[in-house]
Amino acid sequence: MGWSWDCSRTGERYGRLIVIAELRLAPVPGEAPWTHRGVAALCDCGTEVVRRLIDVTSGKTRSCGCLQSENSRELMTSLRSR
Repeated sequence: MGWSWDCSRTGERYGRLIVIAELRLAPVPGEAPWTHRGVAALCDCGTEVVRRLIDVTSGKTRSCGCLQSENSRELMTSLRSR
């Protein structure tokens, strides 16, 4: 049983990202073929990013990076207030 490129994820939300297009990424030697699929996505903060589809759908990538910045800022604020 093989995998298919026909499954469109355009319009789907993953964390803060909404998929706006699917892409074929350049193959990386030694990686499985499904890792060559990518997505262009729009983050809730307004930034457009290109990420590997498998990272977005698995939850490894949930934003353009703004989520990590916000979490770091909140952590530093809570540590300073102690």
